[in-house]
Amino acid sequence: MQPTPTRLWFLDWIRVAAFGVLIPYHVGMLYSSWDWLAKSSYADPAVDPWLLVSSPWRLPLLFFVSGAAARFLRDRTTTGEFARRRLLRLGVPLVFGVLVVCAPTVYLESRAANAIEPGILHFLSRYWMRDPSLRFGLDWEHLWFVAYVLVYALLAAPWRDVIVRATRIPAVERLFGSRWGVALGPALLTALLYCATRGSFPITNNLVRDWANHAVCLPYFLLGFAAVRSEGFWSSIEMLRWPMLFAAVPLYGIEFWASGQYEQDLLLRFATRFARCVYAWAAIAAVLGFGRRWFNRPGATIAWLNRGVFCFYIVHQPVIVVAAAAIAPLRLGVVGEPIVLLLTTAASCLAIYVVADRLGPAKLLLGLPLESAGARRQRLAQQQLAEQG
Repeated sequence: MQPTPTRLWFLDWIRVAAFGVLIPYHVGMLYSSWDWLAKSSYADPAVDPWLLVSSPWRLPLLFFVSGAAARFLRDRTTTGEFARRRLLRLGVPLVFGVLVVCAPTVYLESRAANAIEPGILHFLSRYWMRDPSLRFGLDWEHLWFVAYVLVYALLAAPWRDVIVRATRIPAVERLFGSRWGVALGPALLTALLYCATRGSFPITNNLVRDWANHAVCLPYFLLGFAAVRSEGFWSSIEMLRWPMLFAAVPLYGIEFWASGQYEQDLLLRFATRFARCVYAWAAIAAVLGFGRRWFNRPGATIAWLNRGVFCFYIVHQPVIVVAAAAIAPLRLGVVGEPIVLLLTTAASCLAIYVVADRLGPAKLLLGLPLESAGARRQRLAQQQLAEQG
């Protein structure tokens, strides 16, 4: 198996883009008919199809990219050092996020449900003490993704050598280098696992009883971990970019149609869940293929955004919920309100990133690396020169 370079620059672009989609997606959740933490008075089911475009594949794509990043880190560290770095990079902001970042969201959700009296300070004392009388208690909200990535990474790290040897087996090399294998393998695997578990296990985001979610997220993380060093895999992905894009269009049509079929028998539910997973992989493969074709280059802007995009992810959802509560009384209209909310959220996340990056070691709380931006640029430039040299 021919090795890839030590950094795949296009994955930085894809990571930033995938996380970036979360802001308009979660702003859109305020206006859709889907259940969410908060709702706008302008909510309309017409928003739903737009959210459905990325809903099946957005997070699986991020799990794939997270698995690839974990593999690169594990290749240059011991298992113990890898665990220390992941706990510092993911575990610290996860704990801080649950205790502090998610608290305003839970407070506003509780107030909207008339479950508590006004007063954020009184609520926080009960929230941090895990008061069982709280209807909405201590929760990781959107940070479930961080917890899952951390657990998956810690589980995969000790098996790195086994996974590397497995990917060098001739049959596996041929599978990774086969366009049919790459086009069908991940789709069929995740579809079968999801269909086998979804009927018995609803999506809960609680880690220990979330088997249908694990049936999709874990395989994509492991695929990124195992395949990121395979040049055959990436060559196949790039060649498949147009076929997978064309396949994704009718598959989205099936997903859209199925979303309105509320009375489904067992066979139809199986078929629509299967199609959802196939659509997810078609979209992911197309994104990866076009990313490798068009964006496999470094740049100062993408390096700066990639450094801060995890911070954006941590704070974006509370910012949306708080900003929506503040903007709602202004009655800006069905067009004006989402535009103002989107711009406010993006500007607020950017400001938080800029400020947090100047907090010294405390920047870890919001998912920023201790390494300075200048040192990181120098290291990446040296890495680029080494690859070209």
